[in-house]
Amino acid sequence: MCLDEQELSMNGSDLEEAEKVIELRAEAQTVWAQREWTIQHILFPAMKLFLKPPNHLANDGSVIQVH
Repeated sequence: MCLDEQELSMNGSDLEEAEKVIELRAEAQTVWAQREWTIQHILFPAMKLFLKPPNHLANDGSVIQVH
């Protein structure tokens, strides 16, 4: 039985509950996508800018730069 057939066989309250679940999933996906964008475009660049090793470690080969 596919999802459409299941929805047709549901009564009103079951259908409303299924619609709420679908809406909550869509909202969760949107929130997660926004969080991923924030991590990639704000957090990682800030870490790259502000988290630098001390000069004596940066110059003696203890820390390498990875692109």
